[in-house]
Parts: sequence; C-alpha cells; structure tokens
Amino acid sequence: KSDLYSPIRQKLIQNASHEIEIDGLKILPIHCILSRFGMYCPSANSIGKKIIKNFDVVYITNWYYHLGMTMSKIAHKFNVPFIVGPMASLQKEGKKIKKRQKFVLDQIYTKKMLQNANAFHCVGNQEKKSLLKLGVTPNKIHIINNGIVRTDKKNISSKIFERINLDIKKYSFIVTVGRIDKKKGLDILIKSFALISKKNRNVVLIIAGTGTDEYIQQINNLVKKLDLNTKVRFTGFVSEKEKLHLFKTAKLFVLTSH
Repeated sequence: KSDLYSPIRQKLIQNASHEIEIDGLKILPIHCILSRFGMYCPSANSIGKKIIKNFDVVYITNWYYHLGMTMSKIAHKFNVPFIVGPMASLQKEGKKIKKRQKFVLDQIYTKKMLQNANAFHCVGNQEKKSLLKLGVTPNKIHIINNGIVRTDKKNISSKIFERINLDIKKYSFIVTVGRIDKKKGLDILIKSFALISKKNRNVVLIIAGTGTDEYIQQINNLVKKLDLNTKVRFTGFVSEKEKLHLFKTAKLFVLTSH
C-alpha cells in the first residue's frame, strides 16, 4: 500500500488477470480479496484450470496462501509436477503468526499438498527437519541455499548517508537489509551490537527496510534501553541504488533470523 511501490502496484491492479511484463518477466496478476485469510483469490481456480496445463513444472513459494494451495491442487489434477519451497513458513516463529487461520488452512490443504508434491526445496536444515516431522519422504527434499547475485557496477553512489546523517569517513558501519519483522531476529542483532559497540566506538549499525509501526517501536525501545541512540540508524525504505551503495560501503552485512 506504500506510495513507494505505487507505480508497480497500479500496473498490477490495472491489469488483473491479464498478462503483462515487468523487468523482462511475464507476470499474470491475480487479485486477492482477503489478505488476512491466506490471500484468498476468488479467480484462482478458474485461472489455474486455464493456464497450469501449459507449464512443465509449477513452483509454489511459501506455504500458507490460497493461490499457491489452489495451483498445487490443479497441477496434481493435470499431472504437472509441482515443487514447494516453504520459505520459513513452517518454522516455529512463522507458525505463530495468524495461528488460527493457518490451523484452518492445514485442515483443508496441507495433508494433500504434502502427499502430492513431487519435490520440496529447503533453504537450510531447519526447513528439512520441519518437513520430516510432517512425514515427508526424505528423498523428496532438496536443500538449495539462497544465492547471491554479485554486481561489479562501479561508481555506485546515492544520498543515503546524507539522509541518515552519517559521516562514512569517520565511522564504519554494519548493515542489515530486509523486512523489520519479529521473526527476523533484529533483537539478537541489536543486543550483539551493544557488545561490539563497547569495544569499537567508531562502528555504527544501519537497519534498512520497513515493517509494522508496532514492531519498529519495540526495536526503538530496545535501542534506547541499551543506550545506542547515536549508534543505530534506521533508513526506512531504500531504493535499489541506495541498497547497492550500502552493500558496497559496509564493513559487514548481517542477516539474522530466529
């Protein structure tokens, strides 16, 4: 809903159920009407029956959303192999979010999805353990960790450091980039940084990304409690150019998670 995403969002809304192209990729926007209940899509079933048989394979990313569950069901019906990548949605912390809705979805879809999936793509061993607990056959599970696309672009610059009032000639910085969410474990990073900061007074922590106001306030309160007000900088949303500039200039990039 953010204005920062409005150009892409408007393009998607204006072309619901019609194929468009974004950054060279063909996209079929499918509108959902109930974001709080598995992103419910009324047209998912009819669209799925039209398009799924034209594909060689279907990849379902994440677990708890109506579109993915519907498409996996249709793929099985048309004998099109489908792969499921849980993307942390089966982890303990992830399961706590919208617990009741997920319980209902489990009763309707999960058992069939587990039985019918041709393969499961896990990012790390924790996801594999979650699937094994659910009774998935080990030979269906494949661990492929997230890759990194390196960029050799030179002379990347932006006004990100002016925006957060940081003199990078005077200070080194650690950066984390991503959604500011409880399951991301930013509390772990901030408590760790408090220890680092005592020994390295010229190091700053930059937290780039957006999240819920409530959780951002919790993180801010922790920063104040640990007396890190001058050492932790929140950027809010960062553009692609600003993100690359942060990566290029940072002393260290940290990705945390519970």
